[in-house]
Formats: sequence, structure tokens, C-alpha cells
Amino acid sequence: MKFLQRNKPDLSLELVESVLAETYGLRGDLTSFESERDQNIKVDAADDTYLFKVCNQNEPAEVIDLQIRALRHIEAVDPVLPVPRALQGLGGQDTGTVVDEGVTYTHRLMSYLDGDVANRAEHDTPQLRHNTGSVLARLDKALSSFFHPAADQDHPWNLMGAPRLLEHAEHIPDGTARANVELILERARDHTVPACRLLRHQVIHQDAHTGNLVVDPDDPALITGIIDFGDMAFAPLVVELAVATHLSGRPDGSPETMLDVVLGFDSVNRVEEGEVDVLYDLVLARLAMNATIAAARVALYPDEDPYEDDQDRLWRRIDDALSAREDVISELRGLLGFGRGSSTGLAKRREAHLTPHSPHFYAQPLEIVAGAGMYLFGVDGSRYLDFYNNVPTVGHNHPQVVNAVSRQLARLNTNTRYLYESVVEYAERLTGTLDGGLDVCLFVNSGSEANDVAGQIVKHAAGHDNLLAVEGSYHGVTEASDAVTEPHGSNVSTVGLEDAEVPDRVAGFIVDPALTSKGMPVVPDGALGEIAAVVQQQGGLVVADEVQSGFGRTGVMWGHEREGLKPDLVTMGKPVGNGFPLGVVVTRRDLLEPFLADTGLFSTFGGNPVACAAGLAVLDVVEREDLVVNSAVVGAYLKERLLGLGNSSVVDVRGTGLLVGVELDQEIVDVERLLEDMKGRGVLVGTAGRNRNVLKLRPPLIARLSDIDFFVEALADSIDQGSL
Repeated sequence: MKFLQRNKPDLSLELVESVLAETYGLRGDLTSFESERDQNIKVDAADDTYLFKVCNQNEPAEVIDLQIRALRHIEAVDPVLPVPRALQGLGGQDTGTVVDEGVTYTHRLMSYLDGDVANRAEHDTPQLRHNTGSVLARLDKALSSFFHPAADQDHPWNLMGAPRLLEHAEHIPDGTARANVELILERARDHTVPACRLLRHQVIHQDAHTGNLVVDPDDPALITGIIDFGDMAFAPLVVELAVATHLSGRPDGSPETMLDVVLGFDSVNRVEEGEVDVLYDLVLARLAMNATIAAARVALYPDEDPYEDDQDRLWRRIDDALSAREDVISELRGLLGFGRGSSTGLAKRREAHLTPHSPHFYAQPLEIVAGAGMYLFGVDGSRYLDFYNNVPTVGHNHPQVVNAVSRQLARLNTNTRYLYESVVEYAERLTGTLDGGLDVCLFVNSGSEANDVAGQIVKHAAGHDNLLAVEGSYHGVTEASDAVTEPHGSNVSTVGLEDAEVPDRVAGFIVDPALTSKGMPVVPDGALGEIAAVVQQQGGLVVADEVQSGFGRTGVMWGHEREGLKPDLVTMGKPVGNGFPLGVVVTRRDLLEPFLADTGLFSTFGGNPVACAAGLAVLDVVEREDLVVNSAVVGAYLKERLLGLGNSSVVDVRGTGLLVGVELDQEIVDVERLLEDMKGRGVLVGTAGRNRNVLKLRPPLIARLSDIDFFVEALADSIDQGSL
């Protein structure tokens, strides 16, 4: 095939001297550089140093125009990027022509980037590889707003065209190497290239290996130039990374070296999961292209200089890279936070380092690697409707929350000892949703901490530490919040829901208005409000723990509103940040100011700018998408569908909004087996209550009627399957 042939120009230096003088007004010392397809000559003139390029005779004029326009676009968008400047001739022309032995060649002039080529062994350091990735990410960001029709060129090194080289693999004389190359190119044809069609595309450099990078001789990790834009193409962005790793040309060609380049790129331009899934196979495809083109040129054009001087070395690197494929992909996925792609041994590693007592839900632990909206995704690609996790209030990875957190994290993350807008705005917005003089906030990192601090405020105000909690309640894992979780601490009294007796001298009453962990029992009308009123009449304070019941979960903004409570303090946890570590105590000024004056309590990470960005984004989504109303409407439909099951194993359906409990008769149905069966049907659900026989339903507030139908149908089938 013609594209395998170089046809490299070879003008005499005397002819080059005359062209430089006539077209560019330049004279100077000339030095030729090795190049694959073009003729490159360094011009040391009196005023500066330049690069004179004589283009390959097969290079179309529009492709040359592509390179010139791209360089000027980069200069305009990111002028600090170390790329050549496209210069003009005396008449303002971008290019000129010269005839040599009857062939017309196009030539052009560029600035010269001084330094050492980065392909020397002493330059191959982790820092240089990381810098390679980061500078290429900057380059690609600059090129993301550029396009040119010629970027769709059919270039010989276009990685998306790698499969067409299969017919030339026959020229590889080594049998093992040939089989490896054919395996790689067939995978590229059948899987890698088709998968790449779904990924991000733009104009890329596509040839930024170590031979096309220039570094500072005194600081070889510092890249001072990206050169040779002749292979530019409109292609998947991930191709840039695949070429940049250049395992065939790097002195240390071990596959693990690519990790440094990818992490550097990811630090500037985040690598997407789909790109990670094809990256290593693209690296292999580039190696296979190197081997095939090198062998084919030797066989088809023996009079030309060989492309690869040491083909044996290249074949060994391909063999090594194939052997390392699974390990490097796993390591790459892990480093970028996508999970390592295999559950093999993970359960044992977890047990070894988290102990066997670290709980998981299922007999066969479920490895989750991604989430979106109402769904979680397993490592094997399985999709699960999430009816259990209340923390992603507005759905897993809601793009508005993700973007808000990402932007703020890229800008600033510090603590509330400094002034910044988002913490004040969040406090204003959050307190605006509450009545009863609850107008000041104290920020921490979780619901447990919020309940802990709320208890400290209560005890400070009362002067003693006698607390009251509901039987079977749960309020957190810190020592203080655990004390009001059943079994309760020595200074904690408990109260039931029937004929409640409130002890004397209670400093504070802490209550989850929905009694979620108790199984969402039916609460007699006004019962919690009456208990709270008695405590307050005695001079005690009431803490509404809204970690699970708040933010529209019960069909109203706050659970205490539905139960007629008038709390002195409200606590919130991670659901207010859609899972980002954020806890809040909202109370009255007359309680918080004296407490802080005496204790000086401060949470370093509490209320940090990133947490507040998450909190603000969640508030925005709840309001814009009308999720409180959605919770009420969809929750009512959920109860209606559940009550309509008419199954004798369903003892009771209770709760409001999207916080519903389904009590099952354990004499009829095996609840654990039911949970396993629902997982098999693609639905995740948990249990609550003293006997763990109440299905605790807490889907994201974005749930739709179709989600309810899917869930209820799966539940009905699983109840039948789980019957004893």
C-alpha cells in the first residue's frame, strides 16, 4: 500500500539556502534533522533560530493548511503552550513551493524550540511522564475548540485505521510476534475501534511520543516544546494518550510507565471510564502498527531506510505488553477511581483489612462501581434499581451536584475560619426552609457528629446530661450519639409510643420524626408532639434528627412538620449533600452563641466550601425539580401499589412520601432470601425493625411512577419465591 512508503524530500542545502533567502529573507547555518516523512532543517540566523520544513510530496495542501491554522489557534487560546509558531514569508504567504528533480514540494517556516529531544534514557523519569500527560491535556483543551475539514485525513498513523494493517502482518518474519500482532489488530477491528466511536472526539496531535517532545537540558522533566503536528487528526481523545505512552520508543518500555502519563493527563483533563476501558488496547494497537509498518517497509521497499532498527526489541515489548494487559488495566482503573474491574480476591482483601465483621448486605458481596440517578451498577455491568440508599437524595451522581463539587474542589477547599460566599449563602438558604426561630447553623461532617454536637448544646443549656430517646432509635456512631441509640447509655431514658411517660428533669429529647430505624411504626396522632411539649414545659430542649426523614423524604420538607414537633435544634447528615460529607446543626441564636463562647467548638472540615457547594446544589435541585411534591405524589402511588398486592405475607404498609416500611410475616416469608432474590431481579432494598422483618424503602427523591411499578412487580415475584 502506498501509505507505507516514505517518499521523503531530500533537497540539497544549497537549494535550501536559495529558497530561504528568496522567500523568507533568511541566511544562516543549516543543520538537517532526521524525520520520517518531511525534510526538517534548522536555520541558525543572525536574529533567531528557525525550522524550515520541506513537506512530503504526498502531503495534500489542505493538510498543511490544517497544521498552520492549528498552531495559530493554539497560540491564540493558550499562548504559553510550548508549540512552534507558524511564520510567513516576505510576501505574507504561509507556504511556498520549490521544484527539485521535477517534483514540486511545499515548504514553510516555523519558530525553533530549543532543548533536548525527550527520548534519551536519562530523561525517562516518572516526573517527565506525568508532565507529558498534563501538557498534552492542556494542548487538547486548546484544540477542543478547533476544527478543520482536513482533520479527517486518512493518515498512515491514524490509530483508528490500525485494522487495515492486518493484511501486512504477513511480513513479520517471527511467528510469535506475527500471531501477537494479528491478535491485537483483530481485537482492534472487532472491539476497540467500534467502542471508540462512542467516546469524545476532537482534533488531536496524535504523535506526541518522546521523539516529538523537547525538554530543558538543565531540567529534563520540564517540557519546552511539542513538535511535529503532521499526524494531526479528528479522532477519539483517548488516542492522544495511547500514542503518548509510546512503549516502543521509550527507553523503559515497561507497560506500567503509561500510568504516569495517564495520571498527568487526568490531573488537567479528566479521563472518562469508557476511555480507560479501551486505552490499553489502543496502546497495543499502536505497538502492532509500529511492528507491521516496520516489517512491511523492509519487505516492500528494501531500498528505503528502515523504520525500526531493532525489530526484535519491538516484538519483545509487544509480548511483554500483552502479558501485562489485565494487571495494568486493573491498576489503571483503580488509580482513576473506577474500580479494578474484577471482584477476584476483593472479598478476602476486605476481610483481611476491614475484618470479617465489616458488614455487607448479601451472601455474595455486591461490588458496585458506578451510580446514576435511580441506579447502581455492578462490576459485571449489572444494573440495580436502588430502593435502599437514602443518602443520594437527588439521585446518584446528579450532574448538577457533581459539577458544583468538581468546580469548587478545583478552585478552593478550606475551613470556616476564612470568609467565603458559599457557606454564608448555604446557611441563609437552609435556615430559610425552617420555622421557629431556627436561624443559625453549625457545620460538621456527618449526622452522627451533628447529633453529638446537638447533645452537647442541650447539656450546656440545661447544666446536666439527662437525655430522652425513643425505644429502638438510632442516632449515630460517635460515643455521644451512640449513647442515645438502643441499647442506650446510662444517662439516657427511653420512651415508648403508647402511654408515654416522660421522666422529670430531662435536658433534651432527641427523636427521628419518622422513627426510620424502628421500622417506621404507626405513631398515634400527636404522640411525638406531646412528648416534646412535656419536655419543653419542663425546661428541656427538643432535637429533631432529620438525617433520614428530612429534605422532602416524607412528602414535606421536614419530618418534624408532619409530626407537629417544634424543635429547638434540627440535625442533618450526608443526604443534604447528596452523599458528600456534610452535617448541620440548625438552632436558635440564644442556644448556639453561649455554647460556642464557652466551648470554642470548631470543626476543621465542617462547612468547607466543597461541602457547601454540594449542599447548595442539592437545595437547587430539590427546588427546581419540585422533589418534595414528587416525594408526596410518587410515595402515595408506592403505598397504593403495595397495599394492592393483597399478599398474606405483607402484614402492614406504613410511612409517608418516599420513606415507606413494608412489614413481612416471618412465618410465611424468609426475608433474607427475599432480599437475595430481589437483588437477582435488579432491585436493592434493606430492612429495619427489631426483628429485621420490615423492608425499609428509601429511594432517591427523583423516583418516577415507572420505578415504582418495576419495584412492586419485583417484590411480588420475590415474595412468592421467598415463601417458606
